[in-house]
Amino acid sequence: MVAMDIGERIKYLNSVGIVDDADSADTTDSAYVLYWMVNAQRCEFNHGIEYAIYMSNKLSKPLVVFFGAEVEYQYKRHRDFMFEGLRDVAEGLRNRGIRFVVSDCSGEAGVNKLSSSAVMIITDKPYIREEVAARDNILEQVSCSFVEVESNVLVPVEVVSNKEEYAASTIRRKLWSQISMGSFDFVEEEVGPNVYYHGYVMEELDLKNTLKEKEVELIGGSVEAHRKLEDFVENRLVNYALRSNPSEDWCSGLSPYLHFGQISPVEIYLRMNDVGSGGIDVSGFLEELIVRRELAFNFVYFNSNYDKFECLPNWARVSLGKHREDIREYLYSLDELESARTYDVYWNSAQRELVGSGLMHNYMRMYWGKKILEWSPSPEVAFASALYLNNKYSLDGFDPNSFAGVAWCFGKHDRPWKERSIFGMVRFMNDKGLVRKFKMGPYLEKWM
Repeated sequence: MVAMDIGERIKYLNSVGIVDDADSADTTDSAYVLYWMVNAQRCEFNHGIEYAIYMSNKLSKPLVVFFGAEVEYQYKRHRDFMFEGLRDVAEGLRNRGIRFVVSDCSGEAGVNKLSSSAVMIITDKPYIREEVAARDNILEQVSCSFVEVESNVLVPVEVVSNKEEYAASTIRRKLWSQISMGSFDFVEEEVGPNVYYHGYVMEELDLKNTLKEKEVELIGGSVEAHRKLEDFVENRLVNYALRSNPSEDWCSGLSPYLHFGQISPVEIYLRMNDVGSGGIDVSGFLEELIVRRELAFNFVYFNSNYDKFECLPNWARVSLGKHREDIREYLYSLDELESARTYDVYWNSAQRELVGSGLMHNYMRMYWGKKILEWSPSPEVAFASALYLNNKYSLDGFDPNSFAGVAWCFGKHDRPWKERSIFGMVRFMNDKGLVRKFKMGPYLEKWM
């Protein structure tokens, strides 16, 4: 298994029973190697799973893959999408002869219970506050080796930079220099004959009965993610440069699958390289997949205020504060925004797209966020409202990309512009710009 040198993706969280010296480690009383799956919810191109199989073979211990399905900060549409993905994981691990346990408890509670029988614990690298807190709480309590493996970015965040980057321009060179030096070949580990664990683990959730009536039609899981990737490559990638037009569908639609870890950015990158070698220009897509996405991970990892107004650069906070008392021609409550009851048919359509599909066109999400700033009594209220609506309804809510995208509407990763009322020096957008750039009729017809 090789990808950016697997050693750069592995971090030992404690010094208990260092597994590099596994031949001399006392593992006789431990029942299994435990892989705690969190945000890499897939079997393909999952460095954590492959490393867990490697250690299982090396230690001659079976492997248990565990997922705690009680995710308190997710809404029903997120849980449905997630459970569809977990079904694909269950089938993939079953085909490889690996035990998969999904329990209706938090990951933290489950791992604490299972750790007493584990020779070591392997988990995905966390970025979001709740995931980091759960990992740290477990670290304080377990007595076995605890290792995290970073699998949801092309280049590990701490390899790219040791600080928060100001903008895409400051991280782009660092990312591409690392990618040019790295190898992204990926080889699955051979599963040994004794890897499957037959013993009782804990009460398990029946994945066949986890879905009732869905809120949105979009199907989750790795199978659907790969279908969407190939559909994008075959039918839309060639026109990706036109992706800003809300009335046309040239986007990849992969963001929810990347958010839940149902498809790997490494796999997507390798697929784009194949396509690019055939003469299709993939630079625009790679800019989004690599630079913009990994800038978002850098932001969330190094800025503890990533979901607060305080995350914004000083110039934006000062400028917005200066115009705090400016007269707003329209003011809308959160309830009015949530139910798409504004005067603006374009904004209402974007909000209905978000609620109805679980997605929003990327360009419309920028416009949507800017108008919330314009219609709110203060920039702080606007920031909180935009984040609430995005995280509640978007299937890529709670993702580093989403946190960065909302913050961008308020000046994050952007530059100062000409000063104006309400917005200060934060970039301005209005409906005249939409109409000037695009034929908005088809978009309105679809979502009004």
